[in-house]
Amino acid sequence: MIGIFLIVNAFRKRKGFDPKVFLVEQPNMFLNISNSSVINPIEVDKKLPFTTSCVDLTFGDSEFISIGKTYFNQVVFKNKRDKYMLVIIHLPKSPKYVFHTEPEYLIISPKRKATITIYLTLFCTIKLHGMKIPSTVYFSQRKVNLEDIINNLRNQTEETYSKEDRDKHNLMTQGKKIKYRFNFTLKIEASASTDIDMDEIRMIETPIGEGTYSTVYLGSYRGIFVAIKTFKMSFTDEEEREIMIKDIKAECNLMKRLRNPYIIGYIGSVTYIPEISLIMPYAMFDSLNHYCRPPPDGIKLSYKFKMRILKDVAKGMSFLHENSIMHLDLKPDNILLSSLSLSSDSVAKITDFGTSRIKRNSDKGLGTPLYLAPETYEDHYLYASDVYSYAITSWELICEEEPFCDFQDLFSIKSHVLAEYRLPFPDFISPKMKNVIMKCWEQEPNQRPNFGVVSTWMLEIVNETPNISHPQDDTVDNEILSNLIEEKKHLMEQVMFD
Repeated sequence: MIGIFLIVNAFRKRKGFDPKVFLVEQPNMFLNISNSSVINPIEVDKKLPFTTSCVDLTFGDSEFISIGKTYFNQVVFKNKRDKYMLVIIHLPKSPKYVFHTEPEYLIISPKRKATITIYLTLFCTIKLHGMKIPSTVYFSQRKVNLEDIINNLRNQTEETYSKEDRDKHNLMTQGKKIKYRFNFTLKIEASASTDIDMDEIRMIETPIGEGTYSTVYLGSYRGIFVAIKTFKMSFTDEEEREIMIKDIKAECNLMKRLRNPYIIGYIGSVTYIPEISLIMPYAMFDSLNHYCRPPPDGIKLSYKFKMRILKDVAKGMSFLHENSIMHLDLKPDNILLSSLSLSSDSVAKITDFGTSRIKRNSDKGLGTPLYLAPETYEDHYLYASDVYSYAITSWELICEEEPFCDFQDLFSIKSHVLAEYRLPFPDFISPKMKNVIMKCWEQEPNQRPNFGVVSTWMLEIVNETPNISHPQDDTVDNEILSNLIEEKKHLMEQVMFD
């Protein structure tokens, strides 16, 4: 904080000064170490050709520096010779940060001092402590010779620096004691933040899920199993990208503020590269969609466990609505299972409730047609619209069928819903659960209960449902469930140790 305020105050008097200049990468200065001598410029030695005020860069008094703020470190160079002295700091390049110097380089007159200021702005939490920044120092009787060296090195890389360039440089630096090199060392760390360094994530290349807007991968971050959701958005210009980044960061800040056992947490985001990603805790048993229409030899959930899932979802949605957040796309794909045990504190977690703005910006509308409430067809999005989506989700989980699967197209579904028709109930659904669903998909939004009421109803249903009693439980195979748990454990070990 102090650093950036000092920067602004120090330069405020400059006409037309723009602090964003420190976010601009300067031309690369190629590091050519030929004909150079290594030196420690802070040693107490009268024979040293030059000295510096420091070689350890701390960028202020704090051990940690914040993400997205600009800090600076001033370094004073003293030329002890009767020659002109050139100082070049070879700044590292990365999308994770920007180093900037003012001035770009120093040419110091004989027996004089000069100050160079190094600026640093971080874009993610990265491991910095101990990073080396090389510097080279040249001496010449003529200032123009040093300017020729600058022109030889500027905008050059290992790939572009030709043999001709090297030969020319060697010719300019021939002789004794005219070229030296040393390193600055960073003595700071980045503050913990939701801006994550992608290189710290171990990720399995094969996706574990894919949707219209994103692809999800499994990985680990600092010892935590995570799901990495990478957005598929294509950007027509930088402004569109900045809007997207702003929306994702707003979602992360929202998740940082909201803590609840029935909603998925967010660890952070990766926004410094084109492939924008969200990093979330990994829910071991994937989305509810995997269990809604199981194959004959697939995993089937007990009736009571289904009631428990719906209770957790109702509690999570109640929490979101209490915090003035509409989901707008509640469906099995956006409900994650963290456990398959009834004894767990929570088994289901809601996700994707912060991405409505992202979806709106994509011009593809909000929600998924099968789960849309009647009023949303006229672009009226209400808290009660989520309650309707909950009803369709509940029906799908219990019946193990795709909603409206007999309809030929989405227009037919829309007409059916607007005409106040609904899905048929099977005989095995309990009267209380049937009543919950019917109240939740009422045609008029004001006739639907809020999620606080639904949570109470679902808690009663869970408590009244015996562990093994329902006709659907006859097809539950505990051995298949055990095999799934072992498979998930193996997958997580693969992420940690491969």
